[in-house]
Amino acid sequence: MARDNLGWFGTNRGARTTARELKSSTLKLYEPTLLLADPKENRAKAFGEEVLRKQFPTLTPKPLVVRVQDALPVHRDLSAVMVTVDTSEDTLAALSALGDSQRMTFQIVGRGPGGVTGTRIGLQGTLSPGDGDTKRSVSLLLTALAEMSKRASSRELTGPDPVSMVVLEPLRKSVSRLSALHIGEKEREPRDLTGSPLSVTFGQSLHPLIAVEGRPQDTFSQQQALALETSALIPAGQSSRMVVVALVIPEAVQFMRVARASSGKRVVAGVCPFVRPVERASSSAPALFTD
Repeated sequence: MARDNLGWFGTNRGARTTARELKSSTLKLYEPTLLLADPKENRAKAFGEEVLRKQFPTLTPKPLVVRVQDALPVHRDLSAVMVTVDTSEDTLAALSALGDSQRMTFQIVGRGPGGVTGTRIGLQGTLSPGDGDTKRSVSLLLTALAEMSKRASSRELTGPDPVSMVVLEPLRKSVSRLSALHIGEKEREPRDLTGSPLSVTFGQSLHPLIAVEGRPQDTFSQQQALALETSALIPAGQSSRMVVVALVIPEAVQFMRVARASSGKRVVAGVCPFVRPVERASSSAPALFTD
């Protein structure tokens, strides 16, 4: 019986963390030849030899020096792709280049606007063919985050801010663990994936996430009402615990935590605002998403 082809785009720190979470039984669902692509010279090759081959000797990595948005259109034979690229812009580019029949699992961690005081965040998602709802959420959210971010190396994020290195590690492990599970759940419908098709973490726990376009003229109470209304769209099996609704409005994203009270009623339990930084204002440094 023919197995599916898996491609891995982006071989950064997040990729290495996800590789450590993978099981041999998961990779046996795919052909042993694994396409690896990264625009940085020798990084895909090193990932294949130093990480994947040591952990899974039967794999045959095929490294390429190329961007994901350039590789995907010419590799439509890949039924599934793992995307661990360096920025929200590159993740969005991968989404745009994805074929209609291709399945994409992605993850990214980083820090929101505000410099060293910015909120650390991890995002993880799996886009299945035909799942337009998740694709719209991911596109809406990543576009907003890209507009408030800047390209930067991981050294720029963790060098002047050693706290980020410590705080981001458990976030990276959380999203990597879920990505490894989703790679093995290739036959499942979006609603049956472990956790949720789209998830967010601000600490140890992952929560189902849905993004919706907000109305800039709304008051805070109206934003809360929209978050509560939107949270009901998440299937019951995924929303028994806390869920997060990302309200995307011009120049800001309001991450609203929606919890279910003991009475069964949904309530907004907290808000984490990401606001696009004001140019030249040192107190509002841009967001950084690097791995």
